[in-house]
Amino acid sequence: MTAVAAAASAVQPVIVTVNLPPASSLLPILQVCATVFVGLVGVYVAYTIQTRQAATAERGAKTAANKLRLDLFEKRSAIFSAADDLIRDLCLLSSDEKTGLQNRGAARKRHAELTRQMNGANWLFDDAIAQFLGDCSRDAWKRITAHYSASRDDWSDEQWEEHLSADRDRVKADTEALESRFKPFMHIDAA
Repeated sequence: MTAVAAAASAVQPVIVTVNLPPASSLLPILQVCATVFVGLVGVYVAYTIQTRQAATAERGAKTAANKLRLDLFEKRSAIFSAADDLIRDLCLLSSDEKTGLQNRGAARKRHAELTRQMNGANWLFDDAIAQFLGDCSRDAWKRITAHYSASRDDWSDEQWEEHLSADRDRVKADTEALESRFKPFMHIDAA
């Protein structure tokens, strides 16, 4: 026999005895551990769902705010366009008799459109803009009806040119006033 074989035969197996409690006494400990584990899993799942719901709600709130800003911008833009179109059409009233009659009809339609659009102006703009639009509407109507009584034949060429020049200057001034008054409200983020 070799030295290793002799040493291996000399080693006696050691038997360790562990005194475990009976299985019935481990059951309550396992039940408590399982209950705690299930509770922790439930808390984790609830937290994960709540976090996702909060993120979804936040995105929904941002989307709603952006939609509101876009809606306000579109409504303000429609009122601005109606006023701008009317002001520009007023300049065309002083053309020749045939075209002037056609332009009066167009200006009356533009005036009706501005009047319709102005119904919501009090809620979309401050009081100064609503007042400005009312003044524009009244002034436009006076200019539309005044041109019914004016005829090209009533004026000399020089008077007619002065009249046209004054109309162009007035339209330019009215357009600039409109743009300057509306400018603070005509940004998509101006809610």
